[in-house]
Amino acid sequence: MGRELYPLIFEEVIQDYGFGDRNIPRIFPGKDLPDQGIIAETWEVSAHPDFSGRVKNGGLAGKTLPDLIDSYKVELLGKDVIETYGDVFPLLLKFLDARETLEVQIHPDDEYAKSRELDRLGKPEAWYILEAEPEASLYWGTEDGVTKEQLRQIGPNEDKFRDYLMEVSVTGGDVIYLPPGTAHAIGKGIVLFEIQQTSDVTMGPDYLFCSGSKVDKVGPEESFEMFMDQLSVRDISRDEVKIPRLSFSEGGNQLTYLLATPFFTLKKLNIKKDLVLPTNREVKTDRFSILTCLSGQLKVESEGSDIHLSPGVTVLIPAGLGTVDLRPVKGGVEVLESFVPNLRKDVFQPLLKQGFSEDEIVALGGTGNKNGLVDYLE
Repeated sequence: MGRELYPLIFEEVIQDYGFGDRNIPRIFPGKDLPDQGIIAETWEVSAHPDFSGRVKNGGLAGKTLPDLIDSYKVELLGKDVIETYGDVFPLLLKFLDARETLEVQIHPDDEYAKSRELDRLGKPEAWYILEAEPEASLYWGTEDGVTKEQLRQIGPNEDKFRDYLMEVSVTGGDVIYLPPGTAHAIGKGIVLFEIQQTSDVTMGPDYLFCSGSKVDKVGPEESFEMFMDQLSVRDISRDEVKIPRLSFSEGGNQLTYLLATPFFTLKKLNIKKDLVLPTNREVKTDRFSILTCLSGQLKVESEGSDIHLSPGVTVLIPAGLGTVDLRPVKGGVEVLESFVPNLRKDVFQPLLKQGFSEDEIVALGGTGNKNGLVDYLE
């Protein structure tokens, strides 16, 4: 079956939430998007039961990602992924355009999402800022000294809750990690790439949002109790919110680790010369990989397949393909690579080999008590 698979491009799932604008098609004019109307989010790769993308290239065109998992399983996902997630596709990737500041919200962890039958997985997420207006900012966690007791006294009031959150200035290229339970809100004038687990659960101080709509049967008081159940108060300072990156050169290309967690890893590949994926070839990996082109033109070549990526286009590389060749067409290409890591093989081993310390590597998981790389070392 593995021979039938090839690099897969999916139709975008377009979300027209009211906070959106037209910046995604402006930044990526080559994307196949509607000519008019609000585009708040484009879900580039999604296997969520309510919003699954369909293949739009090659012989499997029209198949959904869940269809492919049913047919191919390990050939698509890889043994490393199946050992953790079974046949659930674990990642959801999207572009997001915030014309206005979003509501204060948090997302649950796996245990809470499953126990309350909210979704199959919780929702850790991370943002790579593509573009931000001058003086743009977002909200991340609570201000220093704020306690859950203080917040509980506010009650289900979203406007007042924002006053207790930490405001963080951002610019293009910044990376922000949001573990489950982190109160946050994206600020106006920000366009970003988001990587998250496959989940669509959002809890606010006075609302519950699941599978594309608010849950009316859950009133403000109950929503507030659920919000407080999962809320974590801040345990890091403002200058520690942005993830420090680790970069090195290899074969004329620059490889940058932007973020590493047990749930997902995000890398940026600045490709000037032909590059073989996976980049750490000495280590046998058995997992899928997802590439998102940000700039330049790239050929993705595998046995019997030759795919062209332009800015804004995302491709899923099935695990069963082994290696693929990445060839820049003209000049340099900037690509984001997303995957579920084996932390030893995909993060610590290649970075230690490049001379980075364990402390530098651990910082890729964020600071504070939600850093999963610290747990891995223990």
